[in-house]
Amino acid sequence: MRNCFKALVPLSCRAFALLAGCLALNAPSVAVDAKHVTRLPYIYSLQRDHVAVVEVLKDTWQVKLPGGGVQSLGEALEDDERGAAAPLLVADFNYDGYDDIAVLAGVGYSGAMATYWLHLWEPTERKFKKFSSILGNPTLEPLRKAVITWERDGPQWTCTEYRLRNGVLSTAVVREQNALRWLNVPLDQLTIYPPDSGKVTDSRIVSAEAPANVAPETLPSATAKIGETKVWLHEQPNPAARSGMYLIKGDTVTLLDYRPSRDGDKTEYGWLFIRFEGKKKLEKWIPAGSVVN
Repeated sequence: MRNCFKALVPLSCRAFALLAGCLALNAPSVAVDAKHVTRLPYIYSLQRDHVAVVEVLKDTWQVKLPGGGVQSLGEALEDDERGAAAPLLVADFNYDGYDDIAVLAGVGYSGAMATYWLHLWEPTERKFKKFSSILGNPTLEPLRKAVITWERDGPQWTCTEYRLRNGVLSTAVVREQNALRWLNVPLDQLTIYPPDSGKVTDSRIVSAEAPANVAPETLPSATAKIGETKVWLHEQPNPAARSGMYLIKGDTVTLLDYRPSRDGDKTEYGWLFIRFEGKKKLEKWIPAGSVVN
């Protein structure tokens, strides 16, 4: 926040926009739930003088569109399959001023995980367009114009944040909890997709205790200490890529990335990409099991 205010001088429109962006990224935000609809059919206004009806007919989601057309949104779950999860969510998921709908796709992990297919209203075409990715336990972050979703693989949760890029919801940040898997060190891995390109240009490891109510890319990289007498540095996450350099017990490193061990690699717990700043800055790979929090 301090970097946003260097001097109290008049701001140009562009400078004001940059300031607003800085505030939006760093200010805590509050997740907002979509409207949970439990009674069908559901009638709502899409846009002025245009009313739609969402219902389940013959185990299929259908929408009666303005003008009398009908659009199918795919198979619907049976009542006994959905448990306590709402069958329908309604919200402006892509922040274009029109309500969208998300229909229940599945329920798992004893009800802790509910997945939805999102259908975005296209006002010019006057119909819904299916979003490419399934959304788990979706919430909205209006301050960042984002949609937050969760996936679960065994004990590990992954959070994906979608944000608007050129008017389209696109992957912005992925946060994998407990990134080091069975090493049992409380660290998460971030993979960041910048809005200008959509390509991965940054990844880092952050503390699992880092707050979840701020833009993830503003979180600092976690640090750890070397816990073994000697740890060799590697050019790649591979035992065969060992360099002639090493770190010693007690050295502090910054954690930048994590890779699990691949087939044929017996390195326990996988690999960490680290930065060490001694007489000169080094960025290399080390076995993940060689650090302590």
